[in-house]
Amino acid sequence: MSGRALALGGGGPVGIAWESGLIAGLAESGIDLSGADFIVGTSAGSVVGAQIAMGRTPAALVEPFIGNAEPSPPPNESTPPDLSQLIGKLMESCAGVRPAEDVLRELGAWAMRTSVVNTSVVNEDAFVASFAG
Repeated sequence: MSGRALALGGGGPVGIAWESGLIAGLAESGIDLSGADFIVGTSAGSVVGAQIAMGRTPAALVEPFIGNAEPSPPPNESTPPDLSQLIGKLMESCAGVRPAEDVLRELGAWAMRTSVVNTSVVNEDAFVASFAG
């Protein structure tokens, strides 16, 4: 038994855009991956792979990313995060000032105490709808 398989990786929204653009670019060059016999993907790759498996053309995959629409504004955060503590700890580890395990333990504890980005400003329905075709 022989056939062609397409395996796609992760990468979040950027991965979806990158894989979509790569597949569309290859199709324009005569390499159409949409005819694969088996399509598998993880995370972003599963989104792109599912669209291909459902018959969406490579050109249609990339359309949401090359349209003339203005890019979405960044979330309205009052101040950017202060990452100086993170950078300082990473530098201590890389320079051998402190054992990496100790630094990573501190970073993990710090991350658990840190608040997350406000996701209420993200319109998930619009994001998902952009892939519905």
